[in-house]
Amino acid sequence: MDKIQNFQGYTMLELLVTVALVGILSAVAVPSFNSALKRNARESFMLDLNSALGLSRSESITGNSNVSICRSTSSTNCVGS
Repeated sequence: MDKIQNFQGYTMLELLVTVALVGILSAVAVPSFNSALKRNARESFMLDLNSALGLSRSESITGNSNVSICRSTSSTNCVGS
């Protein structure tokens, strides 16, 4: 009594085609993703700058004094001062 066994799975050709398609799609998507990251960083910087300008304006009005904005790494001293 011979039993016919049905093995289910993927052939080597199917796996190679799938890997090739994933590689091609990745090669196309990576440059687009990089430009999106750069655009996001630029927009984030602009939002931070806009927030700093708004805060300085508010502090100037509240304290009735002049306020300066400068680049800082420690939040206490201006860079280059």
